[in-house]
Amino acid sequence: MLNSLEKLGKTTGMDMSVEAIQFSQEIFTGDVKKGHLPNQIPFPENTFDLITALDVIEHIDEDVESLKGIRSRLKATGKAIITVPAYMFLWSSFDDMNEHKRRYTLHELQEKLIQAGFKIEKISYFNTLLFPIVYIVRKFNNVLGKTGASDVDMPSKPMNATLKSIFGLEKYLLRFCRLPFGVSILAVVKN
Repeated sequence: MLNSLEKLGKTTGMDMSVEAIQFSQEIFTGDVKKGHLPNQIPFPENTFDLITALDVIEHIDEDVESLKGIRSRLKATGKAIITVPAYMFLWSSFDDMNEHKRRYTLHELQEKLIQAGFKIEKISYFNTLLFPIVYIVRKFNNVLGKTGASDVDMPSKPMNATLKSIFGLEKYLLRFCRLPFGVSILAVVKN
């Protein structure tokens, strides 16, 4: 993601894991610093035009304080893009393995963003079109007690291309509407 974001401008990363930082430095030429939300952020306040926290907040006990920490690092005109997994009823061994603390509803995330002082520019569920498949696979795997790195093995190249195309359609839908449900939630917020 850092390499993709670097196409938009100077990009900096943060991670709490030394191993993750070392890996990032092997594939990314920019700066990646050691830090931890909410209180060990190695950047001064009012630094960034854009901050992304993509599937980060669900890993932290103090989610509102972490959102406040992110907000304080934004410039006055800055924005943040935040994604989190949706719906506790989708909880699976994948969440356990990835050390998630929670999954959110749109209303819960919206309330926490407001508590942190953000103004919400856009908030929506996403990964809506694939939701029925994800729901069935998760419930089936939970009943079977299946554990592992993912809910499903990597599909074949043609199937993966099909799923990618379906998922990609949502970027067009999100321009015009808020999706009513999904596997994840996307929020674009500002100071």
